[in-house]
Amino acid sequence: MACNLRPTILDKKELTSKTNAYRSDVLLVGNPNVGKTAIFNFLTGASQKVANFPGITVSGKIGECRLNSFSATVMDLPGIYGFGPASPEEIFPREILVKGQYEIIVNVVDGTKLERSLFLTHQLLTLNKSMILVVTFSDKMTEQGISIDIKKMEELLGVPVLVINSFNKSDLTQLKNTIFSRLEQPRLPRPILLPQLKKTKVFEKAEAEIKNILNLHSFPENDLAHLTKETLAYFIALRDDYLWKRLSTDLRDSIERIIKNTEHEFDLKNGLDIWLIEKEYEIIEQMQKQVLIRRSKAGQHSISEKIDRILLHPVWGIIIFITIMWLMFQTIFVVSQPGSDLLDLLFHNLAKEVKNTIPSPVIASFLADGIIDGVGFVLIFVPQIALLFIGLTLMEQSGYLARVVFITDRFMSKLGLSGKSIAPLILGFGCNVSGVLSTKSISDRKERITTILANPFIPCSARFPVFVMLSASFFPKHAGSILTLVYFAGITMAVLVSWILRNTLTRGEETSLLLEMPDLSVPSLRTIFYQTYLYLREFVEHAASWIAGGVIGIWILSVTGPKGFLGPDAMNDAGIMQESWIFLLGKLLLPIFSPLGWNTELVVALLFGFVAKEIVISTLGLLYGIKGEETLLGALGNSVDPISGLAYMFFILMYTPCIATLVAIKNEIGTKWAVFSVMIGLLAGWLVAFVIVYVGGLF
Repeated sequence: MACNLRPTILDKKELTSKTNAYRSDVLLVGNPNVGKTAIFNFLTGASQKVANFPGITVSGKIGECRLNSFSATVMDLPGIYGFGPASPEEIFPREILVKGQYEIIVNVVDGTKLERSLFLTHQLLTLNKSMILVVTFSDKMTEQGISIDIKKMEELLGVPVLVINSFNKSDLTQLKNTIFSRLEQPRLPRPILLPQLKKTKVFEKAEAEIKNILNLHSFPENDLAHLTKETLAYFIALRDDYLWKRLSTDLRDSIERIIKNTEHEFDLKNGLDIWLIEKEYEIIEQMQKQVLIRRSKAGQHSISEKIDRILLHPVWGIIIFITIMWLMFQTIFVVSQPGSDLLDLLFHNLAKEVKNTIPSPVIASFLADGIIDGVGFVLIFVPQIALLFIGLTLMEQSGYLARVVFITDRFMSKLGLSGKSIAPLILGFGCNVSGVLSTKSISDRKERITTILANPFIPCSARFPVFVMLSASFFPKHAGSILTLVYFAGITMAVLVSWILRNTLTRGEETSLLLEMPDLSVPSLRTIFYQTYLYLREFVEHAASWIAGGVIGIWILSVTGPKGFLGPDAMNDAGIMQESWIFLLGKLLLPIFSPLGWNTELVVALLFGFVAKEIVISTLGLLYGIKGEETLLGALGNSVDPISGLAYMFFILMYTPCIATLVAIKNEIGTKWAVFSVMIGLLAGWLVAFVIVYVGGLF
C-alpha cells in the first residue's frame, strides 16, 4: 500500500519542454499554503519542502503513487490563486493545466479560507477534466467552528468532496483510494461558473463575440482541444497571460477591440476582467451560504492571534527576531562542539592509517592530504550545519518565518522592494543558489535583479563552517557573538546593496506585498528532523561535488612548482611549499591584500573559496600542514591578529559568490549581471575589510 518511489524533481524548463514525456495521471492544484505538499509527500513517499509563505515553490514535482498492483503518476504544481494576469512562476502551472496532459485534477483548498480557495476551484471546473475537491485543515476548521455540508457541495459541483487533515494518515489513505477510484471511472464535473456568468448580458455578449473571432482567426488549438470555446473565451477575457501569449497580433488586436467595446457599452470602469472576478466572488458567496456552516466564535481570539500581537509589533517583533537568531547561533556553537571533535579525530586517524598502509608516497599523500583531510575539514562541521537547519526548519514550519517576512516588509518597502524579496533572501541562509532561483516569484524584473544581486551577501550554510572556524580562532571567548555579528552584517550589506541599486541601476516603481499569514503551530519532530536530513544531505552532496575537484587542484598546485614535482612531503613542510605554484600565485596577489594584514596562506585560501566557500577551511588546513581542527585554530590565531582576522571574515562574507551561485545568476538575469555581482562583491569586501583594519588600528 505504501508508496516508496522517490519522485523526479523537474524545473520549469524541463517540465514545459517535456510535457508529453512526463505526462501525469494526477495534478495536485491549489493556492499556496493549502497542504498540497504534505499530500504529495504521502502519495509518493517523498518529503519535499513545505513553506509557510509564498514564493518558495517555483518548480513542479513528479512522483509515482501505488495502490495494490496499480500505479499513478502525480504532479504537484506550484501554488496559484487563479487564472488572469500572472507573475512568471504562475504561467508554468497554467500551461500544464490548459495543455491537458493529465487525467484528473485534485484541487486542494483551505477549509478555513474557503471563499479565497474556491475562486480557483470554479475556474478549474471549466477545464472539462475529472476532478476531486480536497478541503484541508479539518482540525483548524473544528477549532474555528467551521463545517461543510459535503453532500450539498458535491451536488453543486458534481465532484467528490473530502474534508481531511493533511497530516492524518487515515484521511490521506481515503484520498488515495478516491483518486484511484476516479481514475478507473472518470466523471466530468458540473461547472457552475460559466452558466451563471452567461445569465448576464455583459459576459453573454463578450463571450459570443470572442468565440466568433476565434473561429475566424487561426488559433493553436491542437493541445487545447479538450477546452470548450466558452472556457477559452472566459480565460481570454480575464487576460490570462499564458493564453494571451498564444494569440497572434491580429487576433489579440481584434479581441482587444471587443473587450473595449464591451467595457464602454456597459460602463465597466474597472475593466471586463475585474468585473468577471467580482461576479465570480458573488457566485462563490451564494454557494457558501448553501454549504458553509459557521458556529459563532465572537469575542474569542486564538492563541496564534494573541502571540501575533507581540511578534508582529514593529519594535518588539524586530527585537524578538534578533534575539532568536542570537540564541540559535550561540546554541549551535556550544552544542555541536563534541560532535565536531569526534569527527575531527576520526578523519585524522583515517588519514594517518592511509599514509601508514599505502606504499606509494605520491598516492598516499594524494589520498590522505588531498582527499581525506580536504573533505574531512568540511564534514567535521556537519553537526553545526545540522543544528542550523533544525533551527531554520523549526522557524519555517511553525509559521514564524512568515512573521519575519511581514515585519521586514515595512522596512524593505523603504528600499523599493516588497516582502516577496525577503523569502529569497531568507533562503540564501541555506544556499544562495536556492535564494537566486526562488526569485522567480517576483514579477517585477528590476526588483528581481536587485534581490538576486543582494542574495550573495547573505551568509549561506557553506560559509557557516568557515565563520565557525575563524571566529573560534581569533575570538575564542566571544565566538558566538562574533558569529552573530557577521550574520547580521551580511543582512545589512544585502539591504544596503538593495537600496543603492533601487536608487540607481534598477530604479523602478514601488512594489507591494500580498501575504497570507499562516497560523502559528507546533511542527512534528518527524517533520523537523526529516526536513533537516534533506537539507543536510543536499549540503553534503553539494560540498562533496565541488570539494572533490577543489582539493585535488590544491594538492597538485601544492606539490608541484616551476621545478616540477616537489615530493609528497611538500604539504607537510612549509619551506618546500614555498616553492609550489600555489604559493607563487598567492605572492603575486599578496600586495593587494597586504594592507589588510593577511599572509600568503589566507590569500590562497580565498582563491579556492571562489570554487566553493567550504574549501576555504580545507585549503587553510592543507597550506598550514595541519592535521586537526584544534591545531589549525592555534595556527590561525598565531599567524594573524584578531582585527585582521575579523576583516578576513567580513571579506569572505562579501567577496565573489561561489561558482554555483554565479552560474545561477547568469542563467536567471544574464552574464552582464553575473560579472557585475563578482565586481561589487570584491569591491565591497575589500573596502569593508580595510575600514575594519584601519579603525581597529586606532585603538
